[in-house]
Amino acid sequence: MILTNYLLQTGLSSYIIWPIYQTLNPVFRMKSCMIFAMITGFLCGFPIGAKTVASLYQTGELTKQEADYLLAFTNNIGPAYYICFLYPLLLKSFPLSLLLFIQYGIPMLYGLTLRYTVYRNISGVRAKPLKTSCTPLSAGVLNNAIKDATTQILALGGYMILFNVFAGIVYVLPLSKRFICLLHMGIEISGGIDALYILQQQAAYSSQTLLLYIQSFLAFGGLCCLFQTMNVLDGTDLSIQKYMLHKVLLCSITCIVILILNQVKII
Repeated sequence: MILTNYLLQTGLSSYIIWPIYQTLNPVFRMKSCMIFAMITGFLCGFPIGAKTVASLYQTGELTKQEADYLLAFTNNIGPAYYICFLYPLLLKSFPLSLLLFIQYGIPMLYGLTLRYTVYRNISGVRAKPLKTSCTPLSAGVLNNAIKDATTQILALGGYMILFNVFAGIVYVLPLSKRFICLLHMGIEISGGIDALYILQQQAAYSSQTLLLYIQSFLAFGGLCCLFQTMNVLDGTDLSIQKYMLHKVLLCSITCIVILILNQVKII
């Protein structure tokens, strides 16, 4: 978060992303700042993708249509969380390459499809990197980046604690353990995954069913991630309703893809 804020405030993001921009621009036909937002959204996890888009929109780097487009597919669970925590805990029976396609390939293809359909009129022109907007070595810039990131980290932690408390309430309801675990994941993913791991130790789910549930909830993000996203979009006129619609569509597409892969015996 600190690094992303620093790169955006100094304008260095356009220089850092330039080699990747040269590779991805012929496919996505987007400005370099949009490529930067897309990369951070895929690599850095919730809610940095949305935070980057909001920051670029507020500074005038993105139009509203460009920001709405990026929010449709770039705000994702980070690969460090996925590979180091989730994969060894519950999904290690599946090939990692296949899981990475499901987790990141599907939203990438979804974004590419939107680019040439709903958002085909977005301009992708930017001839060269932007000049830096301020001195990169300025202590004030770094201080602002740290302050902003610290605020976001505190908010993220606060939301996780709060929604895990909310999730704890469902455990007193007269529901099956399986359904309670799914509700927990829908409220807060990390705590729900822990609960699901405990239940899976009792052989409660087949590995295919486990994959379907986990990937579907990851594609949607859960209520906690939704409120984190609403928090970083606060102060803008970007539509959280459109964001939610795309998350529901991505969740549905993920379910369909996994069911098809299961049907053809790939998983």
